[in-house]
Amino acid sequence: MAFNALAYAQELENTGVPQAQATAQAQALYRAFEEQKSELATKGDLAELRADFAELRADFAELRADFAELRAETRTGLTELQAEMRGEIGELRSEVGALRSELRSEVGALRSELRSEVGALRSELRSEVGALRSELHSEVGTLHSEVGALRQEMIQLDSKLTSQMAQLEGRVTSQIAQLETRLTRWMLIAAGVGGGLAGGLAILSKFIP
Repeated sequence: MAFNALAYAQELENTGVPQAQATAQAQALYRAFEEQKSELATKGDLAELRADFAELRADFAELRADFAELRAETRTGLTELQAEMRGEIGELRSEVGALRSELRSEVGALRSELRSEVGALRSELRSEVGALRSELHSEVGTLHSEVGALRQEMIQLDSKLTSQMAQLEGRVTSQIAQLETRLTRWMLIAAGVGGGLAGGLAILSKFIP
């Protein structure tokens, strides 16, 4: 829209403004409008701006569509990944269950085997202990018998030794008596030879009470 400085000055003059003042104001406004005209947006600028804005909208719509597509692809990928992970988790659970069953079976078999071996060892130990007890009882009985026999032998030996000691004591006593008799005879003979019968009797009285 163009500014009509002449019409503006005429209006000022009609309101009582002096002509020089009205002309000066009209010219000042005209210059101000002319200076700002370059800074104001024209219809072409607005059309270009609208075209840029429309292009920006189109780009934004395309970006939104790409984002929606990306979101859909992401959701699809996540769904597929979740399904795959669920399948793998199910397989792992099955494998873990099978492994648990296998381990339980092996542990049960091992327990049974250990129980059997422990039972066999107990039976064997009991048999060995029983045999050892029987052997010990037999040996103890044998030892008792041997001790009894030794006791009998000791009693017999003691009786024999007592008898032999009694016999020996009798023999020694007899021999002592014989020696006393012989000694007496020899003393009598010696007394008779050396000092007469009286001396022999005196000597004999010393030996015979």
